[in-house]
Amino acid sequence: MFALAWEYLAGVAVATDPTNRQQPEWPPHPDRVFQALVAAWGESGNSHPHAEALRWLEQQPPPDFCASDMEAVARTTVKTYVPVNDLEGSSRMKQYGDALLGLLPEFRPRKDRFFPTTVVGGAMFGLAWPGTEAPDDVREHLGELCANVTHLGHSSSMVRMWITNA
Repeated sequence: MFALAWEYLAGVAVATDPTNRQQPEWPPHPDRVFQALVAAWGESGNSHPHAEALRWLEQQPPPDFCASDMEAVARTTVKTYVPVNDLEGSSRMKQYGDALLGLLPEFRPRKDRFFPTTVVGGAMFGLAWPGTEAPDDVREHLGELCANVTHLGHSSSMVRMWITNA
């Protein structure tokens, strides 16, 4: 059996359900894990052998989700207000004066955001492909990508990821 495993280093998973921005996505969709591996590939040099390992992985059947502890609890989502990104100011000619004060974060309008969170504690999680054996070179390259994955979902969902057999 081939499997990818991870643990959330802060004990929380911050990921938004794509169908409801105020609800957490739990368990994480396998595509979220694949996207994290692709991001690690892009940030580590876009090597051809790693790309081939990702192509092998995307051709596998849907995996099973595994957890060492299924006690995951959705935390109450709180509405937070964050400054709107500066879309206009970066494209127009900069002139000093009162008009530019509106570009500072404290003067920009606020937009509500949600950061849906699931408390997972110290449990370990994984995606398993029963009956599937990865070739040695694929295992090696996916293992290198796993070592470069920093988060799943929101950047505050820091993880440690590795390849395992069970």
